[in-house]
Amino acid sequence: RDLVRSRGLGDVYKRQGQLGRIKTQWSTGFNWNLTNLLKPYRDRPYIDLDDLNQQKGWDMATIKYNQNNWFYQLIIADYITKAKNHKQQYIARLGFQGSHDFSLLLHKQPNQNLNYAASYNKLITDDMTMRFEWSLLHKRDQETQILLSENNLVQNEIKRWQKLLIGAGYTLDSGHNFRLEYLNTKHGFTRDEWSEISTKSTTAYQNVINNQATAQDYNYLSASLNSLSQGQLRQNYLYLMYATPISNALWQYRQSMQFNLNDNSQLHRLELLKSWNNHLTSRLQFELFNGCKNCEYGLNPNQHSMRLVFNWAF
Repeated sequence: RDLVRSRGLGDVYKRQGQLGRIKTQWSTGFNWNLTNLLKPYRDRPYIDLDDLNQQKGWDMATIKYNQNNWFYQLIIADYITKAKNHKQQYIARLGFQGSHDFSLLLHKQPNQNLNYAASYNKLITDDMTMRFEWSLLHKRDQETQILLSENNLVQNEIKRWQKLLIGAGYTLDSGHNFRLEYLNTKHGFTRDEWSEISTKSTTAYQNVINNQATAQDYNYLSASLNSLSQGQLRQNYLYLMYATPISNALWQYRQSMQFNLNDNSQLHRLELLKSWNNHLTSRLQFELFNGCKNCEYGLNPNQHSMRLVFNWAF
């Protein structure tokens, strides 16, 4: 109260601070999230598939200053190492909110150089939006030490790994919604890298079924399968989505496809969503993975999957 009297209400809202466990959401991508730099983060937009640490958020302290359309923010967040030690990671955010929305993030993790990310959003018309996101990280999403030969490791050894996202959304007056998004990621494997991995994986698999496998064969197969959960396997992707308007009874249908432009494999997803009351929502989801046996979505152990999820908000 004294702060309001002495500085005015506007000055109070210029300066904001938070301390505690916070779940951040900085990305504005439809399907992929390039500016959510706090890890772990999975590029699947469903909280029931998130990492447990991600669901809870991060212990952090933030200070934010607003001046006209600009904002400046500093964040100190908890960072848990592989050895379960607690350290700190730091993020500085600079942004503009208005007819154009822009943000720039600088991210410092322990024992790493700065990571960078930026986003830009523009309302083209009342019905259409454009979205751009970019990131430059010092650590590659995919682990390559076991999977690639020394020759490929040397040829593709770079210090920074880039991602670029371009998206557009269009909504009809009736409420039907369409989204299109393109992702280019250098974290994924190149054509030469993928050719080597496919050949070595096939050899290791044949050795296993012929009872001739060594420990190295098992390690290679384990590492190659684990790469499915590390991020995109290749470098060029397309995402398309259609959603109906929400009905009077609060039902909605969504259908989407993720398309790997490098190997032509696809992930199709059909969803039926329902809000039952102010607390309870549900989602019935069916997924179809389609592609050759050496293609990203063809490698998934389950060609079809079905999931029924209920969420209760307190």
